[in-house]
Amino acid sequence: MNRFKSSLLLASIITAATTSLCAETITVPVASQAQELQSIERPTRGASKQQVEQKFGKPLNLTDPVGEPPISRWEYENFNVFFEYEHVIHSVLKRQSSQ
Repeated sequence: MNRFKSSLLLASIITAATTSLCAETITVPVASQAQELQSIERPTRGASKQQVEQKFGKPLNLTDPVGEPPISRWEYENFNVFFEYEHVIHSVLKRQSSQ
């Protein structure tokens, strides 16, 4: 019985050690993310909320400001717009589900 326990323990240690050696790293260059959407026009840094709404319409969803300075987010079909106070600080393409 002791021999069985020792063998089981050894097998567990070997399995644990080799499992961590099987990891794979996948890198995706930023420029290649959502390549088909790169041509979509998005709000530019510094635009006001009023300018964004005039040009892109009402957002699908709004988040309330959080933190200091207050950061809010407007959600559109293909991108999100982040505001600091009343001005755009960044717009980000949405992740597309892989099919």
